[in-house]
Amino acid sequence: MTMINTTSKIRLYINNAEYTDYLIEGSLSDDSAYTTNIITTKGSIVLGGDTSIIDFNKTLFPIGSTVTIYATLSNGQLSKLPRGHLFVLNSTIDINERLTTLEVGCSLAFLSSREASYEDQIKTLIEDSLDSSFKESFLIEEYNLSTLDNLLKTAGKCIFQDKYGYVQDIDQFGDDGLGSNLSEAKLVSFDKYSAINIESLGGAIEELPSDVFVEVDIDVPADADDGDGDEEGIPEPFVTSVTSRTIQYTDIESEYLDVVNDPVNSDATTEAVPSCGTIEEPGSPETPKFAYTVTGSMTSLTEEKNEEVTAGSYTRYDGPGNQVDWEYSFEYCSALTYGSSIISTVVDKYVEFANSEIAKANGLLSKVNQYWATADDINSRSTEDKTQAQIDREAKQYEYYTCIGQQLYDAAKDIIGTGSFGANGLDNHAASFIDAYSGIYGISNITSTYYTYGEGDVLIEKVELGYIHIANSKAAQENTTSLEPSFRWNADLNGYRYQIITGIDFAGYKNYSGGRSSFAVTIDGNSLPEGHDDQQFSDPQKYFNQILATKTTTNYSYGSQYTTETIYFEDYQEPSNNYTQINYSSSDSANAEESDRIEIARDVNGCIYSNEENAEDPVTISSTATITDTSGTVSAGWLGVPTATTKEISIPATFAPIAEKDCDGSITSPNVTATLANYESIVENFATNEAKRITGDNYGYRITEAGIRSEIFGYYPFYPISLILNSLDKEFKLRAASSSWVFDSSNVLCSFDCFLVADVAAIEGETELSPSDFTSTLVASTSSTTVLDAAFFNLPENAASITITALSSGVTFENSGTTLAVGDQVTVADITADNITATTDSSTSVVFISYMVTKTDSNVFSSLNDLFPPDAVIYVPNPFADGGEFTDNTTNGGSNADGGEFTTNTNGSGISLNAGDFDTGAEVLRPEPLPPSSATTANNSVDPEAVFGVELVDGSGTTVSSDTLSAPHGNVTPTLLLTLDFSIHVNIKLTLDAVVQPQTGWDYGHIVVSLGTDIDMGTVTAPNTYVANFGTVATANEPTLASGVA
Repeated sequence: MTMINTTSKIRLYINNAEYTDYLIEGSLSDDSAYTTNIITTKGSIVLGGDTSIIDFNKTLFPIGSTVTIYATLSNGQLSKLPRGHLFVLNSTIDINERLTTLEVGCSLAFLSSREASYEDQIKTLIEDSLDSSFKESFLIEEYNLSTLDNLLKTAGKCIFQDKYGYVQDIDQFGDDGLGSNLSEAKLVSFDKYSAINIESLGGAIEELPSDVFVEVDIDVPADADDGDGDEEGIPEPFVTSVTSRTIQYTDIESEYLDVVNDPVNSDATTEAVPSCGTIEEPGSPETPKFAYTVTGSMTSLTEEKNEEVTAGSYTRYDGPGNQVDWEYSFEYCSALTYGSSIISTVVDKYVEFANSEIAKANGLLSKVNQYWATADDINSRSTEDKTQAQIDREAKQYEYYTCIGQQLYDAAKDIIGTGSFGANGLDNHAASFIDAYSGIYGISNITSTYYTYGEGDVLIEKVELGYIHIANSKAAQENTTSLEPSFRWNADLNGYRYQIITGIDFAGYKNYSGGRSSFAVTIDGNSLPEGHDDQQFSDPQKYFNQILATKTTTNYSYGSQYTTETIYFEDYQEPSNNYTQINYSSSDSANAEESDRIEIARDVNGCIYSNEENAEDPVTISSTATITDTSGTVSAGWLGVPTATTKEISIPATFAPIAEKDCDGSITSPNVTATLANYESIVENFATNEAKRITGDNYGYRITEAGIRSEIFGYYPFYPISLILNSLDKEFKLRAASSSWVFDSSNVLCSFDCFLVADVAAIEGETELSPSDFTSTLVASTSSTTVLDAAFFNLPENAASITITALSSGVTFENSGTTLAVGDQVTVADITADNITATTDSSTSVVFISYMVTKTDSNVFSSLNDLFPPDAVIYVPNPFADGGEFTDNTTNGGSNADGGEFTTNTNGSGISLNAGDFDTGAEVLRPEPLPPSSATTANNSVDPEAVFGVELVDGSGTTVSSDTLSAPHGNVTPTLLLTLDFSIHVNIKLTLDAVVQPQTGWDYGHIVVSLGTDIDMGTVTAPNTYVANFGTVATANEPTLASGVA
């Protein structure tokens, strides 16, 4: 090994505040990918240097606090460590040493320590980390970390948290294929140039077997062609009944309203003016001359109508032991039922308001009768013996009373109205109202019950929620009762002013509990649900216009002597009805009834398998991965040579039966052949991955490197690594199984435990590989010329030329016809122009060129120098605001002091310019740098193999692909030389079917009637002429039948 510079200022942030100056040391380590498929990171960070850092009551760094760790690069920028996004799991203090030690872990470690609190998140991880076709192949009983780990192991995957705090999934061994089809390394470790320590893992977790054998039995339908699907796995239909019933509703009955002068109408008694002659000539009572009144009427009545009522229910068996954990029932009917109360109220309102307008019009008509009677009396007076002045005065009086009466009459007519206005208009409005809502259907009520189970799977709580349609709520009735009429003023601005009713003012419908604010929305219905929808029926208030009316909570407490049943009833419509009832029983009478339970098989997507009959014998699928032990085995004295050992393993997840299944009401029938083929592939891949893990662990290495190597910052589990032991002339391909990190305030180291996946043969005659020495090679035909193009060299993107350090013998290399030799320089332009050729002689096929790369800045390329991770962020050691020079618009070199982002306390460049607290002098801790644009933003959002560690950048910002760096390219011999022996054992059975088959044969008669040929040979005296001679055994004779029978 060589002396390696590990110096790097480590910057520590906790809850977006910098604590770098308090960092003493830290260490982090991953779970091994050999033992688990949920890779968690855990470790500790020690803080000290000031008594203010001592967290006495765990409030300074509470559990769940975010911890981020950055390394300072040689260019002054920061890059987050691959395991640099953590959360506080716990903390301890050392009073004597004045230290606080934080126990930290990634989000998966935090999840595993508090699994019971994150059931939904675990379910999401299961759903997002595995593709749908794989999930459909397995059953799931519980959504927990054990289930997740088993499924990941079966799928050949693992999950981990990336450096930005999000969980990603990756295939075990990445994109490596079988044999020598292995991915290029993203990190190359050199024992002479970069590695701090290299050692064999030794002491493998388990000894190397000769074979890995997997076998599994799969249930298949008794008759794969029988798809009757009578049993769908759901014990109760969603729609339980559809019936028709007669309902009563409030309707309106009216007789057209009109203003008439009807002296003989008794209804006009109140408005009519009695007649007794005139003032000048009083007489006997007579029929009133003026009896204007409103005729007609408007009343409400009860009508009957048929409506269709649909009842439905659903039961979910997700409780322990497949007990029911949720069930509900509902009724679906017309608005005339669930909204009958407010509809009746509105109809009654129309009648009430119409009658009010009739009364108002009659009040005016009473005055009309009086004024016109007075005018008529004045007009009937004699003009004899009257002066002209008296005559003129009476004429004006007549005109005056007539005018007043006419205005009041017109007002009464308008108030009674026609069409859509006035009292007559209310009849039309009421009829339209009833018609509009009689055709609306919706869910009238829902009763939803949830069951909670305790230890021993016994019921400890039952919560029954009673939902009613909002239109049937007390608040809706109160709001409807308070509805008022709407009016408009008459059009004559210069005459008598009055209001004409236009309808009911629904715009004034008030807000109330439930969030509805209009009558139409309040009474609104919905389409009939076609099947269960978990989201909708768990929130009826949002989806079905329901309001929670009652809640009944029943708790069961099981003591050693008796059981306590506590019932708490809550009536949200009438809180005065609330009550609590407690029952005690030592005879089990207060015990909860045993909940319904059912054996249900579900796949990972929640689909339910049908309860159909399986074949008597399952289909057996097996796969054997045969491992060639390259270490060899010899005779152990008198014991002799040990026999080969086979490691038999089981797939940890449970395959789904091949049967019909119900996915949210959609029934699908299985394709038995395709499903078995899919299962075969899963078994084969599982055997292969297990063989790879066992073999790779037996021959693995541990590599320690400086934690600031640019290639390391893209690390993830199963990271592809190449190891070059220059001192031993050995080269290997590896996949990382785990990583460990140690750091203090100014140094960082990392080590990787690696699976060995292949040996790489060094190319004879090549220059020793190093961070600056490259070799490109290919196998060509003998006595042939090959163009060595850009793909052959695969140079870094910042390369300008190469200088040849070694060439393969037996090959002539030329640049545009000029022979090349060691020491010659070839430009990238010559390479991209396809000017470089290699001509092999009759005995040579291996072509290689060793070379060094000169960059565009004229410096020699080295993977250890001038390369940086692409996600580095700028760090300003001493930030200050850029006041600039206003007169010539120049900068003073400070940071942009824009308003920035208030939530992160940073400006637009991510630099905090907070000067602290001027009153107290307290320093404000600097916030964490903003994440780069390339940072991940969600779980399972990237393919790590395709994104992480793929690119680097040089000091000028040029992107350099990691697969262009110096790496071994000789012949690859995979560590796992395996032979796949795959088999499927299909039980073929004979099915006997009874079939009527037409054929000719002898008829031996029937009791009732004889058919066919009669075998009767007659008598001696009268023999039958038919010859039925069958011949002899040696010479058989088959007589021809005269007739046949089918």
